[in-house]
Order: sequence, then C-alpha cells, then structure tokens
Amino acid sequence: MLDRRLSTRLLALVAVLWAGMATAQLALPETPPDAKPGECYGLVYVPPQYRSFEESELLAVASERIEITPAVYEYVDEQVVIPAGKRKKIIKPAVTETTEETITVPGAKKRVVVPATYKTVTEQVVVQQGAVLQPGELFVGQEGGAICIVDQPTTQQTVKKRVVDRPASSRLVSTPERERVVQRKKIIEPAVTEWVDVPERTITKRVKLLSTPAGSRTVPVPAQYQTVTRREQTAAAKAEWQRVLCETNFTPALVLSLQEALKREGAYKGAASGQMNLQTASAVRLYQERNALPTGGLSLVTLDRLGVSVTEGQAMIPSESAPRP
Repeated sequence: MLDRRLSTRLLALVAVLWAGMATAQLALPETPPDAKPGECYGLVYVPPQYRSFEESELLAVASERIEITPAVYEYVDEQVVIPAGKRKKIIKPAVTETTEETITVPGAKKRVVVPATYKTVTEQVVVQQGAVLQPGELFVGQEGGAICIVDQPTTQQTVKKRVVDRPASSRLVSTPERERVVQRKKIIEPAVTEWVDVPERTITKRVKLLSTPAGSRTVPVPAQYQTVTRREQTAAAKAEWQRVLCETNFTPALVLSLQEALKREGAYKGAASGQMNLQTASAVRLYQERNALPTGGLSLVTLDRLGVSVTEGQAMIPSESAPRP
C-alpha cells in the first residue's frame, strides 16, 4: 500500500514537472546519464544560475577648477617728518586753591501748623413719625368704607458722628544759631593765553605694504567613480536528472532529521514527527526556492545542503508541492 502511494505521488510529480518544463520550453533529457544499479534519479527543475560582480561606474568626468590665491600684505613702521607749522594757541588754566572757613548761621523762626484732631460721639436722635391714615369701622346702614387719621408716637434712634476734638492751630518755632564749615576757592594765578611756534617733528607711522600680489592657478579635478555590484546570468534554467532518495530507505529517522533541519532553517513550522506529510514537502520546496536549489524532488544536493547524512543508495520521495519552472 505504501509503495503504491509513493509511486502515485512520484508519477503525479513527474507529470506536473514535465508540463511546467514544457511550458518554459526547456529541453527534457530522456534518461539519466551514466546511471548505475542501486541509484535513484528524479527529473528536477534547475533554476537559472547567477553570479555577482563589482565594477566601477563613472559619477563625474574629469574637469578643472580655478583656484584664487589672495594677496599677502605686511605692516611696517615708517618714520614720517612733519614740517614746522603755524603758531598755535595754548591756554594755561588758572591756578586756584581751596580753603575751608567756618561761618555762623543765625537763628530763625518758622511757623509750624498743628492739624486738627477728631473724635466719634454717640447721640440720641428723635424720629418724628407724624399722622397716618388707617381704615375705620363701618356704621349700620353706611355704605362704602371709612378712613381715620391716627397720630403715631415719636421714637428715638442712636447715631454715631465724627466731631472736632481739637481744632487746627499754628505756632512759631525758633531755630538756634549754628556754625557751618564751607569751602571757598581762591585764584592764585589767573588763566593765561599764549601763542607758540610748532617745530618740525618726527612720528612713527604703521604702513600696510603689498608683499605678494593676488594670483590664480588651474587645478585639475580627477574623475569620480563608484563601485557597484551587478548580477549576471551564468547558466539558463534547465531540466535534468539528479540523484534523489530511494523510497526503500526512506525511514522515519531520516524524515525526523529532515524536519529538524528544515525547522532550523525557518522553512518548517510543524512538529518533528518523523512522518512525511504535505507540510514537510512544502517546506522542502520553500527551502529549495530560497537557496536556488533544483526543485521537483528531494535531491541529494538538497539533503547535503541541509546537513542531513544519507548513505549511498537511499532514495527518492518527491516533494508534494508541484514544481514550477
């Protein structure tokens, strides 16, 4: 029963692979080359092979630029002779001296105003109410109403008010005589204006001199390159016979090693049960596509890449996912 199921899957895989390769217009080899007894082969799809290489790419062509050299200056000290000039006016300030003197300030009188003071008092005030109108009594046979005028008694109310306690006043205050020290400035020599002749004189003057004039030169600018990585095809896609596992040696221990290896590579998410199922076959196909390996069956190349040890003569279980060119 197991052999029949495996043979059926193998035939279905080969049929699908054959249809895909025919669609991609790939040449299909008739038989495995140099096949030996005890070996198993599968017709697999080998994807195109590529190589990566680096080459230089021109970014900017060679050119020239003009470089300006600024002028250089230096400072030197020079002796400059100023000839005799016209007479000039010189004012000599006055010579003074300051002395201190004690003076007597006579006494004086001044008027000082004393403000008024106030206090709060309580007072009884009579409140006159006066006469008021009130409704009167009706007599027998009288129609309408009656009004009487009634006098209200007088009442008293306590109020507070502010009154002058002591009125404002003023008085003359005498200040006593006192002594005061003052400073007085005394001119000893008055200011003098003179006219003098200006003689010839020599002064030192800092002068800016040109040391090196400004200039320019042409500087070559080399071309600029960048290194880019390119990819080119080295071999076209093809269909070929490759060594695969023989189903006679396809043991649960081998499937268990395969599932654990696929799990390490992140291609298999299921449990490592040792049983070949659709999830394991799909993981094999995913790993082959990620690593540009031949697809269409569990080849010895795939097992070797996964690090699964297989002895000579072990056998093919085709991937359950349909191969595609």
